[in-house]
Amino acid sequence: DDVGLTGGYISRFPAHGDLYKVGVDGAFGAQIVPSEDGSDVVVDGLEVGYMYTGDESSPSETGFLADDTIGFKLFDASNTKGKQGIISFQVFTSLEALPVAVADATPCNEEEFSDVVLKGNDRGNEKRDLKYRIDTLPQHGDIFDPNDLTTALQVGSILTAADVYDSASGAYPGVTIKYKGHKDYFNFPTKRYNGTNTGGSSYDTFGYNAVVSTLVTAKSLAATQSVKVVNVNDPTAVSGPAEPQLVYALSQAEKTEKDKFCEVEENQDKVECTTSDIAKLTSIFFEEVYKNVDRVVVHVSTNMGNGFLSLNQDVLALADFVSCRAPKPSFGRDWVCKGDGISDKEMIFEALPSDLNRLFNGFEYENYVKNSYENITISVFDGDVVDEGCIPSGEHTNSEVSIRGSCFWTNLTIAFQISGYNPDNEDDKDVDGFLPFGIVLPYQAMLGLMGGCAIMACCLTRCLLKCLWRRCCKRKKKEDVTKAAGRVELPEIAGADLEEGTRDNRGGGADHGNGFKDIAKKGLGVAEGGLNKVKKTGVGGPAVGLALKGVKMAGKKLSDGAGEKAGAQSTKVGGNPIRAMSGVNDDEGEGAGEQDRVLPPPPPERVRPPPPPRKKSSKIWRWLGYKDDATGETYYEDTETGRVTWTEPAEGAKIS
Repeated sequence: DDVGLTGGYISRFPAHGDLYKVGVDGAFGAQIVPSEDGSDVVVDGLEVGYMYTGDESSPSETGFLADDTIGFKLFDASNTKGKQGIISFQVFTSLEALPVAVADATPCNEEEFSDVVLKGNDRGNEKRDLKYRIDTLPQHGDIFDPNDLTTALQVGSILTAADVYDSASGAYPGVTIKYKGHKDYFNFPTKRYNGTNTGGSSYDTFGYNAVVSTLVTAKSLAATQSVKVVNVNDPTAVSGPAEPQLVYALSQAEKTEKDKFCEVEENQDKVECTTSDIAKLTSIFFEEVYKNVDRVVVHVSTNMGNGFLSLNQDVLALADFVSCRAPKPSFGRDWVCKGDGISDKEMIFEALPSDLNRLFNGFEYENYVKNSYENITISVFDGDVVDEGCIPSGEHTNSEVSIRGSCFWTNLTIAFQISGYNPDNEDDKDVDGFLPFGIVLPYQAMLGLMGGCAIMACCLTRCLLKCLWRRCCKRKKKEDVTKAAGRVELPEIAGADLEEGTRDNRGGGADHGNGFKDIAKKGLGVAEGGLNKVKKTGVGGPAVGLALKGVKMAGKKLSDGAGEKAGAQSTKVGGNPIRAMSGVNDDEGEGAGEQDRVLPPPPPERVRPPPPPRKKSSKIWRWLGYKDDATGETYYEDTETGRVTWTEPAEGAKIS
């Protein structure tokens, strides 16, 4: 009929919630409760409110909690009651976590505690206070409750701070937690200076739920919060060999197939040179810590300015010597790049950090100054403070800016010891005279010095013996003879008491000669002992063998030649003592004795027969060969020039 509906009855109450009267403004009023006898309950108006009172701890992936129903009957103005109707509906959670968009959030700095705000909402009529529960952890960092920065939050952890609904703004303000990324992790910038992708991960993320502060089992669906972590510039670490590197010197006279052009620093002219022995290093390592976002400046130099430096030529294009060749006053840069990566005295270039490992894999060092020391220093300037050697901010062309603000400087110093020339390489000059590192004199000087010492020792011995003969036997004056126990005593010779027993009158002058000969023999013995020690170390090559031979020959001459002659002359004086003349006794004074004493005639000089004539050799040998006692190998001496070599001459040699 035309009579309108005026009200209704609740014939069945819901299983998972309560019913409430609703005011004109939509606010919930008094609760509608079932009658004691189970009869229908009258409702004013045609609208009721429902509030879920069931379990909120396990919403489905869509937030679904439960199905529920309400039974009702309507009546009109004539109070006619209609049939029962059923309302079926689904209940979803009113709680929700509302992650903040990355664009609206403050970025986190690499390896620093940074703020991340968590937000949520309760869509129900009753705005309950919220807290936030951690559902999943970040993959590249840790999150902390601001009240405890020492213990990272775990799955299931609930923040202590409550998010209280602000009725004035009609929203929840949110709660702050702390995020700290793992070492060297960042996800921004995403591009390198040249526009290519860094290849890093996307934003770091973690999950959380909004829960009711007074009923933490009531939770929302999990939401994912993304975290932007900005790169904070780090120094580029560099490491390499700590021990000194040994290398042979380069020889201008070498004939090799590795001819190339080397740059001379003084006048920048190109001169032809050859490479014989090059130190090639493969143990220099640069640690890449920020995905090549920006370039770095590399400076390689030597402390002496003697060495030549070369990068790996197979990947030389990775080093930029060109873009920084000229200064950039507009950016405040006055330093410029130097060299080209091949045989440079000094090089300055720009490169990506990870490319440095390839550029220095096989780094080459050469030096022409033999028997010397030199250090090379590899310095890396990383940042944007131009007056400290870094690339200025204006030349960092990446639109996605890292946090720089400083210039890091790291360096590596490698020591080199440069010896003589490589003995394995033929050379027209002094490769054959190679001496190991530490012996600076060439072999000619060493041989001359050692042989000269041996000859001087021999000559000194002979000179001393001759002086002894003349002093004792040939130039005696009458007043130099004194009487002693029926014999004539020779005057004391200066220095004769150096050897015990040299003043024995019964032995005569022979003991004086023997004393000086023994002194010379001892000197040669010391020299021979020292050379034998050098020989055992293997240092010196043929020079030590020749020096030993000279010492032994001097010793033999001292024993067989000059020593015998001096001994024979002295024996004549000592073996035939000068006796006093008749009429002179031991008790007479010195004056009387001197008047009657007469010196005997000198002994006849010994005449040696002339040596037999030498048999002339049918061939005059220019080269003589000797066997080295230290190595067992044969070396050869040029009798005309004095040159010594290990290589057998083409014209042959006489082996001694």
